[in-house]
Formats: sequence, structure tokens, C-alpha cells
Amino acid sequence: MTTALTGALGGIGAQLGLLQLGGPAQKFTYARSHPTQALPLIAHIYQNDGVTLIKTLSVLSRPAIIATTANGGYEQLTLELATKATGISTGNVLRLTEQGGDGSFIFGGVIEDIPDATAPDKVSHQLLVSPFAFELADTYVQVNYTVATDVSQMARDAFAATAHCSCDQISVPAATGITGMGDFRNMPAQNLLDNARGIAGANWYWFVDELGRGWFQPMGSGAIYTLMQGPDYQEQTTSRSIQQQKNDILVIGGIPSGSAVQITSRYTGASQSGVNGIGVRSLNPPIQVPGVVDQATLDAIAASLGAVLDQPWNRTDISVLSTFAKRLHGSQPGGGMVRYWQAAVPSLPESEAGGGFVGPYILQKTEDNGLLQKVTAGNIPMTNQTDIDDMVQRLARNLLIGSLLPH
Repeated sequence: MTTALTGALGGIGAQLGLLQLGGPAQKFTYARSHPTQALPLIAHIYQNDGVTLIKTLSVLSRPAIIATTANGGYEQLTLELATKATGISTGNVLRLTEQGGDGSFIFGGVIEDIPDATAPDKVSHQLLVSPFAFELADTYVQVNYTVATDVSQMARDAFAATAHCSCDQISVPAATGITGMGDFRNMPAQNLLDNARGIAGANWYWFVDELGRGWFQPMGSGAIYTLMQGPDYQEQTTSRSIQQQKNDILVIGGIPSGSAVQITSRYTGASQSGVNGIGVRSLNPPIQVPGVVDQATLDAIAASLGAVLDQPWNRTDISVLSTFAKRLHGSQPGGGMVRYWQAAVPSLPESEAGGGFVGPYILQKTEDNGLLQKVTAGNIPMTNQTDIDDMVQRLARNLLIGSLLPH
């Protein structure tokens, strides 16, 4: 009698082809451990295909690994080597693990420079590594959505255009039911992602993780990480600002076929008036998106920008102690959702005492030096006001440029 095959073949979360045949199915978790002390880094060097291993190297330095987990990716890293980087060339893929850690990759990217420096007292050998997310700004897409297209398809097209970014059915949903139209030929892939999240809504974000896996998700609603004041953190800064709140947003589209005028859409927020109103705060200049000639798509962009900009911005910065043995990361559905607990009676005198849980907030930025984790989390998937400004400027600038380029 034939025995049924059970198990997992290439399970989700597999790194470089995890294979399990037979036996009980793989139990996967997004949880990752974080060491209680800074561990040395090991660099794994691959050919540009990211699969063919060339060599492994010990890394002398332990730089802070910084990631923008809401609408971004990792920052560039400069790694110090013990010896000259022989057998390595620019364009090779590099991935980092921790010696004595859990074996998971904590950073990945492409080697873009191999500087060597000689001084009277020392010789240094370095590698400059750009994360995979950088390719989204360097790679142009050639897509023109003339019919209503799901935003998840737009995200897949953006990631697929690059050399090292990819996605799957977990990181990008098969379908969302949210659609839009537009001409994005001769646009950076990052611009396509920003337009997709603009259509999808204020709670959507994108992220490219350490494996080059692209995420396009709505932020979660429940906390994955709970940080307790005292055992998990001691230093924290919170803010609630309306400095950049905008409640009057005009979006100007292109000229539809058969028409002689541009279409427009205007967001007018309720915060303009009422007992708690802040008056009219207009976004200046208006958003120009000449590549969009569908009114429903333009309305969705205006509504999404309004949902993002027309609200106070809650943000907290927390320095997480090494005793918190979990690595905070955004490589999971809904992002890294965090809540934190404050003592009802603070140890220091202050004008007002608080207490209880705050959040959940979505991780916006993480900084990990191997010992401490510094995180920024907020009520919307925006890293800072610069991210909002960049999103607005890309909508205006890149789409305008694209409309002037030959199609």
C-alpha cells in the first residue's frame, strides 16, 4: 500500500531553498530571536544571481543596521574586513548573519564599492553594500494600465522589474479588490509602488526586507510585540503633532480621451471647521498626476492623501534593551505591530501621570547595533514627514516627467 506524502516543499520563509520531504509539515513562525550581546558578523558572498556562493568572510566592524520598514528598506552599510577582499567584485550579492546567532540573515544587498585605504598607522579594507530596495529607484517600469487593475498587480509589477527584489502570495496579496488605472511607462518602480499605496489607502505600505522579498500590505490591527517599561525599555519619546496636517488637497489629473480639459479631484477634510477644527490647511502646490486620466483613480489618490495628511501624527521612539530577546522586524504580514506599556505611577515627578498600554503602532524604522534596538513606531505607516513629502513630490514630479517622455 502506498504511503501518502506529507510535509512542506520549499516552505514559506525558506532561505535559499529550504526543503522538507515527508514527516510532519513545517511549522513556520515570523518570530526571530535577538542576542543579549553584540555578536560578530559573517559575510556570505554570492554571484550576482544571489544563489552561487563564492566565499564567507569575517567582518571586523559591527555597524548599526538601519531599516525603514514602512515604505522603504535597509540603508547602505560599510563593512570593515580583516584582509583585502580577494575573489570579490562589485555586483556580487552579500548577506549577513551573526556568529552564534539563530542563522537567519539580518541584511542583504549588492556590493557597489570595494575601497582600500592606506595610512601611516593602519590599512583598511572595506565593502560598501547597497540594499536590494535601492533597485526600485534605479529601475524603470514600462506598464500602462488602461483597464481597472488591482493594486496588488501593480506592486508585483514593480518588484518584478528589479534584478533582486521579488514577492510571493504572502508578502503581496493575490488580490485586494482595490483597482486603479494609469500610464506608468518610463517611471521608477518605486514610483509605481507609491502610486499603488496611494490608491490602496492610508494604511497600506511597502517594504523590501533583507532577502529582497517585497511586501505590499495594509498595516495590522493587533500587536505582535509588547514592550514593558522597565524590563524591556527605559528611554522613550512620544509626540502628537499637527504641524504638517493638511485638510485641503487638490489633485489634477490628465486629459481623458475625447475631452479638452484636465480632470480634478479635491479632498476637503472635516477638520477645517467645528469645535476642534484647525482651519483650512492647503497642500501647496496642488498634486499634478497627468498620467492618470480615470476619475475614479484620481479620486482614490486624493482620498488616500487626505487620509494620510489630515490627521495628527502620533509617533514614539523607544530604545529597546538587550533583555528583550526578540528581534523587531517588518518582514511579516501587516508589518511589525508594537504596543508599549507605561507605569501608572512614574518614578520621576511630572505634571501628569499616565499608564497602561499604548498602541498598537506600526514599526516605521529600526536600528540594531547588535545589542540595543532603537525603533520608531506610529499610527500610520509613514517614517517621518520627509516620507510624506517624498510621496507627494514623486506623485507630482515623476508622473509629470513620465508624461513628457516618449511612449
